[in-house]
Amino acid sequence: MYVKWGGNVNKSKVYALFVFFALLLCLSTLRSAHGLETTIEVNPSTLEVDDSLPKTFKVNITVNNVENVWQWQVKLYFKTSVLQFVSADLPPGHIFDGQAIVTPGVDYDNTGNATGWGWVLWGTNLMTIEPPYNTFNGSGVMCRFTFNGTTVGTSKLEFARPGETFYTYVSDPDMNDIATEFVDGNVNVIDEFSDIALISVLMMATAAAVVMGKKMRLKK
Repeated sequence: MYVKWGGNVNKSKVYALFVFFALLLCLSTLRSAHGLETTIEVNPSTLEVDDSLPKTFKVNITVNNVENVWQWQVKLYFKTSVLQFVSADLPPGHIFDGQAIVTPGVDYDNTGNATGWGWVLWGTNLMTIEPPYNTFNGSGVMCRFTFNGTTVGTSKLEFARPGETFYTYVSDPDMNDIATEFVDGNVNVIDEFSDIALISVLMMATAAAVVMGKKMRLKK
């Protein structure tokens, strides 16, 4: 089935209708561009540690495209056979920098118990729920964690999700969680010394083979 245009079509009305739908499409695109989803991320999300062990490294926990943050909490899991938690701090320029805040002590578990997964739990909120205060809007670093890579291997840095007793979130002054997506991290620990040792062994084996070859030729 098809529609056949008659000879009395008002071309100006058709053009106006075309412009109208084009404007709707542009507005929809603009709304999508401004409606960026809020994320909490391990930054960098992928990290390779390639120095002699143990190796200390740092990761930032960042929030992106958020509005009206009054409080945050982070719980992060890691594999204790590969990593050990060392410390947590608020780096210069963190999202509440320059404001009066409440920051309880860091809680963590480096044992892994039966699961093999340790965790670190920390949070911060503004000093008061009574204005004036400046809630955070935009993107920035919430905190920074320091770990030791202790064994060659791979470990996720995985956020505890809503539904657990303690989980990762950002919330507004009314203590309502702000909807977020999570971007976990991944750490690959490589012992650089092992690579150097392997290269040295190969070089020594090659040199020994050359010497043995020369000796065999001399005997002939």
